[in-house]
Amino acid sequence: MQTIEAKVSARILSKADRLFTNRLSQIFVELLQNARRAGASLVTVTTSPSPTDSTSLITFTDNGSGIEDFNKLLHLGESGWDQAVERAEDPAGMGLFALLHTGVVVRSRGKTATITTDAFLGKEAVQVHDQDSVDPKTGTTVVFAREEAQAAILDVLLRVARFGPVDVKVNGELLKREDFLANAVYIKEVDGVRIGVFVGHSEPLESVNFHGNLIRVNLSETALGKIVVSPTHNDLLSVGVRLDITSTASLHLKLPDRTDLVYDEAYHTMRKQVRRTILEYLASEGVQHIASYAVYKEALQLDIPIQPAVPYLQPFFVSARDSNSGQEPFNGDRGDYLATIHDPAKCALVCLDDYHADSTPFTFDLGSRDRQLPTGLVPVRENSGFKGYSWYDNLACCRNFKLTIDGKPAEDAAHPLAITIVNGIQLSFDLERAGAIEQVAWNLPFAGWGEEDENEASLFITRDSEWAQTSSPYQPFSLIDVAQHLAFDPSDDFEADSYETQEQYFKQRYEEAIIEAIGGALAAARLALSRALGWDLTRALDAAHLSEVRFVRTEDGKWKVDLPTAP
Repeated sequence: MQTIEAKVSARILSKADRLFTNRLSQIFVELLQNARRAGASLVTVTTSPSPTDSTSLITFTDNGSGIEDFNKLLHLGESGWDQAVERAEDPAGMGLFALLHTGVVVRSRGKTATITTDAFLGKEAVQVHDQDSVDPKTGTTVVFAREEAQAAILDVLLRVARFGPVDVKVNGELLKREDFLANAVYIKEVDGVRIGVFVGHSEPLESVNFHGNLIRVNLSETALGKIVVSPTHNDLLSVGVRLDITSTASLHLKLPDRTDLVYDEAYHTMRKQVRRTILEYLASEGVQHIASYAVYKEALQLDIPIQPAVPYLQPFFVSARDSNSGQEPFNGDRGDYLATIHDPAKCALVCLDDYHADSTPFTFDLGSRDRQLPTGLVPVRENSGFKGYSWYDNLACCRNFKLTIDGKPAEDAAHPLAITIVNGIQLSFDLERAGAIEQVAWNLPFAGWGEEDENEASLFITRDSEWAQTSSPYQPFSLIDVAQHLAFDPSDDFEADSYETQEQYFKQRYEEAIIEAIGGALAAARLALSRALGWDLTRALDAAHLSEVRFVRTEDGKWKVDLPTAP
């Protein structure tokens, strides 16, 4: 039997330069961490031009306890911190190695050492000398050179110190610090991690802070998106979280640079705590939410006394087939169809079955705009996420739709290219409310739907409708626009015409067919002639001061233009 065990090769020291990126932000983060662990309350940074070359000289001084054993500075993986720090922060013992690429001079407790890149890599020894003069108020000073200009150095320090662990003074000016969770609406601390819940109109903030070191972590699975209703504007606010790590005892960071979390069991345990914290916020007094019933049940199972979601409902309308305007209502103000909080007692769900999914919705949509449901109920869209809430399950419901054209089911009606004039159109349905069923029937002047998987619309109007009576397709609403709303679906094939060209062709085709159907051949001729009057022709006629043009059919059957003499 063979026994194996993990070991660390001494060769890793010669490759230590590959562990660190040499980013200035990483260097400052590591130095600030060391200062904080040494009990420092203030770090003083000065920058100045190097006397020997074009680099900037950076002097970093803290007022901490200083370095007790210089030998630990070059022990890769040996931190030298006490047990309390080891338990709370899991130090890697690699912090000073962030300066490997630049080299550094270290002064502390009357001692000084110059550590070069080769020294960090174990290629040469370092002599530790006594300082000529010692400042008893100073903990540790490190001096190193960088190629960045002083303005760039200041910019990095501003970002690192903003949520950092200690005060930082740069060239005599104290940098601004703030709490990473300053604008949180709810904060909870769990095992050394402060969890902050944020709401707003922007996307949720999904960052992690470890004493000034900001880490981007995707926490969207624990966030719930836009589910909080603004108490002042009746619109939705995004919900997200930020984590402020004060101790790594329960959440581990990837070493050596701590640029990411370790996705281990501790991480998954913390995600559950994050989720719980969000649910606790939703249960706070005065918070109105639209979380799904599944989320509501989740909270109750965790003994979080959350309230049911508010009835945030959207008035019913049928989206355009065109994906570019799919959420736009037809011939109306979009603002009137935005979801808002409604009184459930004054709403009715429009419950459509698959059988009537094509022929019924748009006809009902237009019909409900000038015909109220009984007792003024507002037709609203279904929201499957709300199923289970008693207020949603008890909503009135419009179902069992039947659309007939000239007394026959709509599905048996002809599907023309554009339009058919009929004697009568009726839409009937059941209104179920409080256990009772009321039958509703509407006689409508219009019915229409888009053909499945085709760029075709079937439109029907009655003989006594305004369109048929006036032979105009434009009132009370444009039948050409109806066809476009129902059927226009532009191709995104790279060889296809542009969106504008496809749209223009579609509308022109339907305008021709509709006008000929309701106005006859004479109306179609007028349309063709009006299209022939392009800009060049009308400009020439205006220049000739002509107000009349005649087309005369000759004996051989051809057409000629007869222009009267200009006045």
